[in-house]
Amino acid sequence: MRDKWVGSRLLAVLPFLALCGNPAWASSAERGAHNAQHGLQVLAASVLAALLALMIEATVIALGLCVAALRPALIRKGRAIMAASALRSFIVGFVTLIVLLLVGAALSKHAETGLLGLLLLAALALIIVSSRALVHQLVGMKLVGEEDSPEVSPSTRAQCLGGVAVELASLTPLVGWAAWLITTTIASGALVLALMSREKPAAKAK
Repeated sequence: MRDKWVGSRLLAVLPFLALCGNPAWASSAERGAHNAQHGLQVLAASVLAALLALMIEATVIALGLCVAALRPALIRKGRAIMAASALRSFIVGFVTLIVLLLVGAALSKHAETGLLGLLLLAALALIIVSSRALVHQLVGMKLVGEEDSPEVSPSTRAQCLGGVAVELASLTPLVGWAAWLITTTIASGALVLALMSREKPAAKAK
C-alpha cells in the first residue's frame, strides 16, 4: 500500500520535473530574467539622467546669479530691452547664436583655427548662460510681486525663485523645450543689444 502511495506521488511530480527540464521553459525563464535586468538598467539610467539634468539646471541658476552680481547694470539694461523689443531681440539673438555656433564648430575642426573656434563656442555658452539671468529675473519679479524697474535689480530671492520655476518648467518635453529655446534666443538678443548700446550723454543743465 505504501509503495502504491509513493508511486502515485512520483507520477504526480514527474510532469513538473519534465517541465523544468524542458528547454523552452528554461529559455522563457532566462528571457524573463534578462528583461528584468534590462528594466533595472533603464530605471537606473533614467534616474542618473534626471539627476544630471537637475545639476545642470542648478549650475545655470548659480551662474546667472553670479553674472547678475558682477554686471548688474548690463543685466538690467538687457531685461528692459527684452521686455520692450521682444521681436527685435529674437532676430538679433537668432542670428548671433547661429553664427557663433556654425563658425565656432567649423573653426574648431581644424588644428590651425581650433583655439579660435573653441573661444567662439565658449562665448556662445557664456551668452546663453548670461541670458538666462534675464529670464530668471523677469519671472522671479512676477512671482514675488516686485516692481520691474530698469533702475533697480531684483532681490536674490526673486531671481532664485524665477530660476527654479523657469528651469524646472524647461524640463517639460516639447512645450518646455520650445519655451526654453524661444526665451533663450530673445534674452540672448537683448543681451547683445545691451552690450552694443551706449549710455546716452546726460542732458546739459539749462
